[in-house]
Amino acid sequence: MEDNKESLGTSSSGEVSINENKDIKNDFSNSLEHDETLSKKTSDVQETSKIDNTNATTEYSKNTDDMLLKRYEFYKNQRMNNGSNRKAISCVNKTTVTIFIVFMVMCLAIFISCMVIDFKNPEQYLAQIGDSNTSNSTSSDDTSNSKDYDFSTENNGILIEQYQPPQRDDATYMNDDGTYTVSGVAKYASSSIIAIYVSTDGVNLNGMGSGIVFSDEGYVLTNAHVIEDANYIIGVLQDETKINLSFVGMNSELDIAVLQSDNKDIPVATMGDSDSVILGEDVVAIGNPAGLTGTVTKGIVSSINRNYKTSDDVERNYIQTDTAISPGNSGGALLNMYGQVIGITTLKISEDQTYEGLGFAICINDALNCAEDLIKNRFRIGITFNQQSNEIEIKDIDSSCSIADTQIKVGDVITQINDQEVTDYSSVMSALEGSKAGDTVTAKVQRRSQDGLINEFYIDFKLMPYNS
Repeated sequence: MEDNKESLGTSSSGEVSINENKDIKNDFSNSLEHDETLSKKTSDVQETSKIDNTNATTEYSKNTDDMLLKRYEFYKNQRMNNGSNRKAISCVNKTTVTIFIVFMVMCLAIFISCMVIDFKNPEQYLAQIGDSNTSNSTSSDDTSNSKDYDFSTENNGILIEQYQPPQRDDATYMNDDGTYTVSGVAKYASSSIIAIYVSTDGVNLNGMGSGIVFSDEGYVLTNAHVIEDANYIIGVLQDETKINLSFVGMNSELDIAVLQSDNKDIPVATMGDSDSVILGEDVVAIGNPAGLTGTVTKGIVSSINRNYKTSDDVERNYIQTDTAISPGNSGGALLNMYGQVIGITTLKISEDQTYEGLGFAICINDALNCAEDLIKNRFRIGITFNQQSNEIEIKDIDSSCSIADTQIKVGDVITQINDQEVTDYSSVMSALEGSKAGDTVTAKVQRRSQDGLINEFYIDFKLMPYNS
């Protein structure tokens, strides 16, 4: 800051000195004289240049005029040509626009006329379509392609077209090759598949499974393991109707049991031929998994005549399938696409949830042969006892049975049959498994005296034919 102040000639008081002003004036005068000299020299140079430029300008003007004349002639010709082209293009464009406008007007007129016909008189419009369409809409022979329209519904003055789905008939559930669709199999077979619930005390549920009605006498096929611990057996139909089921017989080795319903009006399932099953063919399983009555699942036959040893160390012949099978499916039906029962769904492999799609069904041919023997050999003991107790206390004795000829009395307790301990109905059936009418049975009996003493003795009696 101090250096700047000195160069500007200011004193400490801020005033300009006289001597410094004189020097400034002299410098200014010298500068003016120098400018005048330069100005004179510049005028001389400009004058010389002016003469030269005049000559050059004259020559340039002449050349420019020639060039402009040529360009004028060129562009004149060009404009004449362009004008002709534009006229031609203009004519083409006008023609195209005119045609387009006429076309659009015609389309609009047609559309409006159709709308008038449709909205004012739909019946007439349908008649114009043709009699074939009208007949299809009312035909009962082929309802899958029929269309019924209701033109009466209006919404804010706008007619709404309502499509009515066709009524399903037998043809809807059939394939062209004569097989059923999955829906068809379910429709025609489900009513013959029942849910089974078992109890040991008549109060608490101890297990569940499925069963197949295979006879107009009310006989039901199921797995032996479904009812092996049952003192009470209840069946439930597809419509939730409950039915009572009585024990007929069972074969634990084949895992087959036969029950009989007190309702003889249940539709009978159609039996197939398990020997005719083809590897890879489509199958449907219907059962009661997790208590969900009438559950339908679909798969294929993964293997035929599959020998598999179960956890009880019994080897059986199965149809292997990837159809979903769950607890509660046991005793249910495995059906082909003709709606025929080809197997009884029995078990699946699911160790630690590692395996998927490994289900097994007992071949229906084996199951029916076993069921026939159980029904034919069905027998009666001839006693009635209280199933709610933990012992077989005799309540009644049938006088027409062989056991009535023994020393057994009402109030006695049977503790053993054929050296097997018995405490309830299930254990009695297990002890007599494999027996048939006419076989002799040995039973151990206890009799209690009024003073509390227990007297034990053995009796021998014959099993009586069921229908005798």
